[in-house]
Amino acid sequence: MLYLIGVITHASSGVLYKNLSFDALKSFAPVGQISVSPFVLVVNSSITANTVKELVELAKSKPGGLTYGSSGSGGGAHLAGYMLARATDINLVHVPFKGTAPAVASALGGQVDLLIADISVMPHVRSGKLRALAVTTARQSPLVPGVPTLADAGVTGVEVPSATGILAPAGTPREIVMKINASMNRALSAADVRQRLSSQGFDSAPTTPEEFSAFIAAEYQKYSRIIPEAGVKID
Repeated sequence: MLYLIGVITHASSGVLYKNLSFDALKSFAPVGQISVSPFVLVVNSSITANTVKELVELAKSKPGGLTYGSSGSGGGAHLAGYMLARATDINLVHVPFKGTAPAVASALGGQVDLLIADISVMPHVRSGKLRALAVTTARQSPLVPGVPTLADAGVTGVEVPSATGILAPAGTPREIVMKINASMNRALSAADVRQRLSSQGFDSAPTTPEEFSAFIAAEYQKYSRIIPEAGVKID
């Protein structure tokens, strides 16, 4: 049996939840990555900052700190905001919501100063109601044209991709893993598949099983450091 999962959720859940019935790394055989999508750092149009540098300067000028919304505690958007604040030595007050939609509504209404959200926020960026300052992936995304990465904007060490992929149960024979990986990658190279993923907010991102395994392990190690430091507790 195979599992199609959100990798960031898989990696962080292994740290967030203490009583899981499985090991996030040892219980699975990574088959391959399917896609990657950025989180987007946006501000309400009333916020004067037009760049990440200006946002950092604004935050440092406000001793009480700025507020930022996310889709919920312990999620990728929350952790990206924590990492951004840590990397730039600013005070950002996290305001968690029960999902992306209410978080976006709060940013549109000015109840929070900034927001880190998934690609579904882009219609509001295109309308001019929200301003995109950066994406959280290692590379710029065609899904958010013209918007720099945080690293491009001068903030290093903050990479939080939203990725999906396929995992098989641990012990799945390698020949089966490789056969599925080859089929996946053939499909992901097809123009219509890439277009379909793009229309849903994802970039095609095929990998080998070894590359996917290394990616998951690195994400797990990252959240093993960040989540306890941030004091995030789910159970």
